Parts: sequence; structure tokens; C-alpha cells
Amino acid sequence: MDPIKRVSLYEQVILAIQQMLRNGEVKVGERSPTETELAANLGVSRNSVREALKVLAMAGVIESTPGRGTFVRPEAVEAVLNPEGVLKVVRRASVRELMEVRITLEVEAAGLAARQASEDEIADLVKTWHELKKVVNEQGDWSDAGQRHHLAIAQLSGNELLVQLIESIGQELKAFRSVLVTHPKNMPEQI
Repeated sequence: MDPIKRVSLYEQVILAIQQMLRNGEVKVGERSPTETELAANLGVSRNSVREALKVLAMAGVIESTPGRGTFVRPEAVEAVLNPEGVLKVVRRASVRELMEVRITLEVEAAGLAARQASEDEIADLVKTWHELKKVVNEQGDWSDAGQRHHLAIAQLSGNELLVQLIESIGQELKAFRSVLVTHPKNMPEQI
């Protein structure tokens, strides 16, 4: 039997919003309910709704316009209804967007990992960090070591969706890293 996975409130809000899109409760191009309305309807805090909306905005599902509200983007239907749709969104993203989403996802993954990973699993994660540091210090091609480290964080979260998203983002970033690795002084530290 598989252990029951903890799902954070903001992830539950994301799932609820995706279900609203599937059910046609919120339509493409229409203004979606406000943070306050969503919080009241879903019985969660506005902070949980805000975090979920941030992730959905970074994924290209929604777009917020100050003074007008939050709208569902046309690409959202594909991303929500088609599992490959999210991958298409990831492939169209800029490096900056990919980094922002990866950082947001990894903060949550690290939090989940810290709560549920065993000491042995954390020791294995530390090993991936040391391997990555070693390759970086030697100014070698660290894209594989970096990908292993980021994936190890995601896997320790116990959330398969986080693993898949971080892996997809990592593959896209790896292409950029492989080009830049010959010029490490010009590379942003967080890539």
C-alpha cells in the first residue's frame, strides 16, 4: 500500500480551480472569481488562494490585470485538460520564467521533503549537493549533477506532480545550461 501523500492547501486550491475550468464554471476569457470569493467558496485563506493563483499565472493558465481582475488564458484549456499541455507551456517559457516557477515549486518540495524525508534520504540529498559543488568548483559541465540534485529534492517531497514539473523544467533549463557552461562567469548563480 502506498503512503497517503500530503497535499498543501494551495495545491488543493489549484486542483479546485482546474476542476472549475473542466466543469465550465470558469470560462476562457472570462473574469475568474476574486481571491476573496475563491477563499470563501473553498473555505481556505486568501494566502492559499494567492499562492495558487501565483503558480497558475506562472504556468500561463491565468493572467492578472490590475484593476480588471484575473482572466483565464486561452492556453489554459490545453494545459488543464491535456496532460501534455503543461509541457507545451513549459517549452514556450523563457529562462527567467522557468527559473521563477522552479524556485516556487522547489520551495514547496523542500518543505515537504523536510517534513517527511528520513535521515538516510536527507544524507543522499546532501551527497547530490556535494557532487554538484565539486563539478561547479572544477568548472566542469554540471548540468547533469544539477538536474540530479533538483530532482532529488522533488522526489523527497513525495509529490509525483512536483517531480514531473521540476523534471520538465530541468530538461528545458539543461539545454540553456549546456550552452552557457563554457562561460560560467556569465551564468546566473541559480541556473
